[in-house]
Order: sequence, then structure tokens, then C-alpha cells
Amino acid sequence: MATEWPEKELADLLRSARAVPKPRAKQKALAAMVEAARLGASRTRVTVSRRKLFAAAFAAVLIATGFCLAPKRHTIALADVARAMGQVQSAHLVGWMLDPETGSHRRMEMWVKGPTKYRERLEGLSEAADDGTRLVTLSGCGPVRVAEIRPPGGYPGLEEGMTYLDLFRRAGLQDYLTKAGGLRVTGSSWVKMPDGKNAVQLVLTAPDEPESLQVVVAVDPDTDLVVQWERYDGGELYQKAEWIEYDLEIPDSTFHSEMPEDAVVADFFTPQSSELVAQRERVVKEMRAAGVRFFFQAGTTGMVGGEATWHTKLHIRSLDNNGMALAYLPERNAYYVAGKALAWMDDGSGWWQVVEDEELAAPKPPDSTPDAHAAKEADTTPPACTASRETEAKERKAAGWRCVAKICSGKCSSQYHKGLWFKVLSTDGIRVCYLPERNVYYVMGKALVWCAEWEKMVEDAEVAAPGPPDVTPEQWDAEHRGR
Repeated sequence: MATEWPEKELADLLRSARAVPKPRAKQKALAAMVEAARLGASRTRVTVSRRKLFAAAFAAVLIATGFCLAPKRHTIALADVARAMGQVQSAHLVGWMLDPETGSHRRMEMWVKGPTKYRERLEGLSEAADDGTRLVTLSGCGPVRVAEIRPPGGYPGLEEGMTYLDLFRRAGLQDYLTKAGGLRVTGSSWVKMPDGKNAVQLVLTAPDEPESLQVVVAVDPDTDLVVQWERYDGGELYQKAEWIEYDLEIPDSTFHSEMPEDAVVADFFTPQSSELVAQRERVVKEMRAAGVRFFFQAGTTGMVGGEATWHTKLHIRSLDNNGMALAYLPERNAYYVAGKALAWMDDGSGWWQVVEDEELAAPKPPDSTPDAHAAKEADTTPPACTASRETEAKERKAAGWRCVAKICSGKCSSQYHKGLWFKVLSTDGIRVCYLPERNVYYVMGKALVWCAEWEKMVEDAEVAAPGPPDVTPEQWDAEHRGR
């Protein structure tokens, strides 16, 4: 396997393969290239260190595959692959993903048909099906399964204007890795596929990225289509597409999903009536006027748990299209839920409950109190640091920056970019600001920042957003106006 092929040499070989009007000429040219690589160089393995975001498994899988097909640096063999993939109208993928907790392989399977139909299964973890009229996802939440109904095309990872074919072919990590220097073909060889056919295997790396990514793809030399790929993390193979079929007949029934009888349904598709929304807002205002403190409020779907409540291992997840508001009532050791939500204990007890516009009795005595929690927040950050950050925060606000979070410990996510997280790495906490004009974040303090594609450690520094915002500040303000 070659260390790296010069682009001119590869281009000449491939042009020769296409110029010779003889059967299997292209395969012979590629075979010559592989043989030269075997004699002239030794294999180089590049290891990878990157955060595993297991819950976003398929988004990462498809995103990585797409990037391998169209890097800007190589406009030779990979450009042919990109053109061939651009003509695909349906596909079926079968493979596996490593479960880091058990070390076992979980089977993964995916179907895509045209721009609007999609289906995936990740064994024992999640399912998704979009038949063009609605998207249904099924995943576990503690002791129960939750079936979410969303508008068609609402799969996580699909940006505005993208289709499921785009997701399969090219999206996601492409922009990120291209900015880091682009992928290089650092090795090539022949490999025999399960059906007995030979394919060209290419090792792709991002040499200029500190936490580099390595992907190994197998390309059918007759069709220029990717027929197999592997992804490595820290030198370990953790995702593999064992085979991929293209342009096959897939029945429309494949993309239809029935609701399991034992699943809790979350309808994020059907809008709530204006009367119900107004009623909830009125209740929240009345409770606030009476001195009740709402510690969590979101106009969209959300979840709160652990240290965010006063009961560790208690999680509360919105099941409502208009989000939820939560208040803790210490005198009754209960939570008031404005909206519809699922609550469960992550302690092996199996306790769970669905509540809607009512009180939720806590399943155990509190581990903390609102007063103790507030005192802890106040004492965590040294006064000098607090004063300095308060001044800087005011200056940034005047310059157009939006406050995303102010936390003393733990982690938080951004309301503008779904799946972007910030974790406190110092005793004085962090502040996070967002500047829409440049689509960047600023972290005051030391934090670990990550999303599905990358992770990095920053301290008093800017961080480029992983892509366009999922929710703009204007949209966020509109959703929360009057709350």
C-alpha cells in the first residue's frame, strides 16, 4: 500500500485506463498502480482520536461516507466516484457499529429512495422511517421507548434544502475536514468483496487535522461506486458498511413505520391549539406572580435531568410540540409541568411517568434544594473572575453577542446549533456567547467543546460553529416572546 500517490501520477494512470479501448483496461491500470505501490512503499497506519457520539450513530456514519466521495483536494479517482454517486437514486446499506459499552457489534441497516424516503435501524438502540409524509423515530429513554413523530425530512443532520440522497452522498464532515486541509489518498490496494468481485481499496486521511480521521473505502472499478467502507477511531475499527446496493427496487412499504404498542408517543408534528398554548402561558404567568420559580423553559423540545433538577438521576423530557416549562415546589417535593413530558429515574428502578399540565410527585426525597443550588453557583466563581466576566459579557452583548449559557459545573448545549455541547473544565465555570453575524461562539473560561464531527479544548477563545444555525436568534426570540 502506498504512502501517498502524487496526483499527476494517479491522473495519468487513470487517463490511460480510460483511453485504452480494451475490456477491463481500467482494472488493469489500477492493478498496475497497486503493484507499484506494493513494491515501492510500506503501509502506513494513521490512528484517530475523536469523541464517540453513539446516540448520533447514523448521522455520523452517512456524513463520513459522503465526505469520502468529494474532497476538494483530489479531483481524480474520487471525482469519478462523486459523479457516479451523484446519479444514484436508491440504495441499501448493511453493516455494523461497535458498542463501546459491551464491545459487541450492533447491526446497522439503511435504505434511501429518492430525495424523500429514508429508513434506518441500529440494533437495540434506534430506528427511523420517513415515507415522505412523516418521520417516525424510535429510541430508548431509560426503561421506556419513545416514538417521535416529526414532519417529513426532519431527520437530525439534514440541513435546510438537503434531501436524504444528499445526506447519503456528500453532507456533513465535508466542510469541516476540507477546512482542516482536505483528505489525501495515502494507500491503495485490491480487495475481494463478499460477492467475489475485486474492488479498489483506498485509505483516506486528513493529515493537517490534529485529531485526524481515517476512512478506508472500497470502490467498484466498473461503476465507480463505493461498495464498502470502514471508519477508525484511535486506531480501532468501530463502523463498517459491509456491502451497499444501488439503484434497486425498494417497496414503499419499507419506509412506513407502525407505532409499537408499548411506546410513549411524542407528537412533534401536529401543532397544539392556540387555546391550549395560551392557557399554559397564563398558568405560568400566574405561578410566577405567586413566587413560583420556573427553572427550565423551552419553546421547543428539550430535556432536563441530573444536576439540573433537585433529584439526581431524575430526567424529564418534553413530549410536546411547543416544549415545556418546569417548576419545582419544595414544600410538596413535586414538579409542575406546563406541557406534556416523560419523567423517569435512571437508577435501575424502572420508575417512569407521563404528565401533562399537572404536578409530578418526586419519586424520592430531594438531594438538594433550590437555595442550596443557588448558593453553590454563587460560591463557585471567584469574585474577581465574576466581575471581569460580567464586564466582558456586557461589552459583548453591546457588540451583538448573544448569551448562550453561564454555568459553574457540568455541561450545556447551544439552543442555536443542535448537538453542540460545552463542558466546564475549570473551577471557575464558563460563560458562552454567540455572534450570529459571524456564526461563532466565544467561551470565557476553560471548556471542552464538541459536536458530532469534532471536539476541541478551548480557553477564553472563539469556536467556529459546526454549520449554519438550526434555530436563528430571531426564531428563538419569536418562540420565547412573552414567556
